[in-house]
Amino acid sequence: MHCLLIPPHAVVDPTKQRGFGLIEAVIVLGLVGLVIGGIWIAAQNVVAQMRVTETAQGILNTAMNARRLLPYHSYPTTPGTGIYIGSTLNAANAYPPGFRPAGNMAISPAGVRIEAHQSCWSICPMLGISLRGPGDTVYPTTLKSPECVQLIRRFAGIARDNSEFLYVQITVPGNSNYLLIYPPIDPALVNCPADFTTVVFWFKP
Repeated sequence: MHCLLIPPHAVVDPTKQRGFGLIEAVIVLGLVGLVIGGIWIAAQNVVAQMRVTETAQGILNTAMNARRLLPYHSYPTTPGTGIYIGSTLNAANAYPPGFRPAGNMAISPAGVRIEAHQSCWSICPMLGISLRGPGDTVYPTTLKSPECVQLIRRFAGIARDNSEFLYVQITVPGNSNYLLIYPPIDPALVNCPADFTTVVFWFKP
């Protein structure tokens, strides 16, 4: 008579069958979150950079469109006077694509308030494209000092070979000539105080 031998059940180490534990899952999810967060921050930075570039290019394009649209004799000649021309530019669709008309001004893709004016200032006449700063008590803007510096530097690169550009004027409360920057603009000289009131890009009419 043959005996049927039944092998004993194998002894299994429970540590070798265990899957992801709670701690490992938390670590993996944390790493995935860090990666996604890093990608999101990088994407946001890229978008912000693009908006600054579009604003800088739009300032130059607006000035060039205004120069073509408005005759030289329409500029004021009395020192210390100026005429806002935003409504005229809006009516003529002279602001670049991406700029949103808003009454006598336009809002850039970066959310910056843009105002255009014919003036008789340090040079008569001249064309100004101005941005309001956080120090302006009438029309304060969300444009902060780092973005202001970045915008001027980006503009300097775009307008490097433009012979119609005169200079950048940065004003602060109580000082309308806080900083005048003439081309070629040295990026190291660009400085926008936290309470700056306006940044004006001046052009030939």
